[in-house]
Amino acid sequence: MPDPNAPDAEVNKPNLPLDFHFSVITDSEINCGWMWAIDRVGRIPKGTYMYCIEYDQVKHYQGKEGLKEIFKILDDHDPSFGPQPAFKVTHLSKIPMFGVDVIHQTLSPDTEYFLAFTTFNDAGRSHYFGTFDYQQGQISSVRTKEASSG
Repeated sequence: MPDPNAPDAEVNKPNLPLDFHFSVITDSEINCGWMWAIDRVGRIPKGTYMYCIEYDQVKHYQGKEGLKEIFKILDDHDPSFGPQPAFKVTHLSKIPMFGVDVIHQTLSPDTEYFLAFTTFNDAGRSHYFGTFDYQQGQISSVRTKEASSG
C-alpha cells in the first residue's frame, strides 16, 4: 500500500539506522556499515551523507552542546555522498574551521578520526550518527592502522 503522505512530509524523514559498525580499517581507509531502519514506506532513505574530521579538531567539543555545535557547522558544508547503508571513508571533509581547506585530502596512517553520518530522503535528514554518543554527550574516534612497511 502506498504511503498516504507526500514524499516530503516531515513524518517521512528517515529514522536513525541500526547496527552502525566498522568492517575494515587500513592505514588509508575506514569502512563502516549499518542497516536502514524503515518503519513505514515513506521513510526509505535515498542515501547517506558523511563527514570525516581529524579527532584532534573536535575533541574539545565534548557534551551535548558541543555536539550540537559540530552538527551546526556540518550542516553548512558539503558532505560526501553514498547511495547505500555503507561507506568507504578515504578523504577528510573540506571544512576550513576544522583545518581542511582543500578537496581530496586523504586519511593518514595511525590517525584518529571523528565520523558523522546522516541518511536522507525527500522529507529531510535523519539525526546524525557516527563516532559519538549523543545521549551521553561523548565524542569518540576511530583510528587508522599504522602505515604498512615495504
